[in-house]
Amino acid sequence: MIFLYLVVPALLLIPLPERGSAAAPQGFFADHMKPERILPVKGFFVLLVFFRHAGSYLNLSEAARDTLFLRIDRGLDQLIVTMFLFYSGFGLYDSIQRKGQSYLRSFPRKRLLRIWLRFVFCVCLFLVYAVVAGQHYPLRQILLSMIGWDHIGNSNWYMFVTFCLYILLWLVFRFAKRKDAAVTLAVFSAAALLLIIVLAVTKPKLYWWYNTIPCFVLGMWYRRFRAQTDRAVQRSGRRYWCCVLTAALFCGGFLTDYYVTGQTVLFMIGAVLFTLLILLLTMKIRVRSRTLAFFGRHMFSIYMLQRLSFLLLSGFSLHPYVYFLLSFLLTVGMALAADLFFAHTEQRLIS
Repeated sequence: MIFLYLVVPALLLIPLPERGSAAAPQGFFADHMKPERILPVKGFFVLLVFFRHAGSYLNLSEAARDTLFLRIDRGLDQLIVTMFLFYSGFGLYDSIQRKGQSYLRSFPRKRLLRIWLRFVFCVCLFLVYAVVAGQHYPLRQILLSMIGWDHIGNSNWYMFVTFCLYILLWLVFRFAKRKDAAVTLAVFSAAALLLIIVLAVTKPKLYWWYNTIPCFVLGMWYRRFRAQTDRAVQRSGRRYWCCVLTAALFCGGFLTDYYVTGQTVLFMIGAVLFTLLILLLTMKIRVRSRTLAFFGRHMFSIYMLQRLSFLLLSGFSLHPYVYFLLSFLLTVGMALAADLFFAHTEQRLIS
């Protein structure tokens, strides 16, 4: 299965139909945070999420290729979701800065309700599968699955954390006098810290519920001080590469200590440094892959429906590689169908 980790870099060789080099020979890309530029990065990491979940359903052998696959997967840990949270925090704060009070007034309906309805739709698909497969879940578990606190076979923790962060963000900024003040952002950061503490207490063994939340906050702080940060980092090529090297070394150091000691706080610091490292690299290197951009565009549905494809094919006696390929194709097909359904129904439900 190790060949899967060679597939993603290979996709980087499939260019987008645009002119220019994939790397900035002089200077930096000023548009590295534009939505169309971050889509391939999201696509890259959503494929890693697919590999992660696929590995939990496959009966891998003790062969070196499968052992190496598992070691890489365990080594990546929750780093595969850090950029999703970072870009989400950046994008939300950017919208608040540009649109102000009008954006916050419509936020519960146009943003929070929209993503929740998508999530509930996906959970209902898992519920239909459970009924057909003869699986029975308590009503309480089904209801809690609708907000992500529990699950009925679907992915849930990321969505629950997303809902919590969205609600906290709206509460803090909706009633703040100055939406652009650093103190308001500091209050939200404190609220996010409180969320981490609550999750750490209520789900102490499920560290992945909260150990990447700081990356969401980091995205907001970067948006707040982006001009100053970019100016400081990009002052010269030497300074930029010193920042890259420093982030890489400290990231590796903290993550190594985490893998040895198991202390979650070390992973949190390492995850933040990893996110900064990816951010720095995208300032200088542009990912130009039509394929990865496609996966990034359909990230939510691919993330939510991949486990359903694994379940649907689990009743067949398939070779692990065949099972993986069919699951991947089925996931992409369901994601396209779901996004088409969302596009035709959301406007009527939310407007």
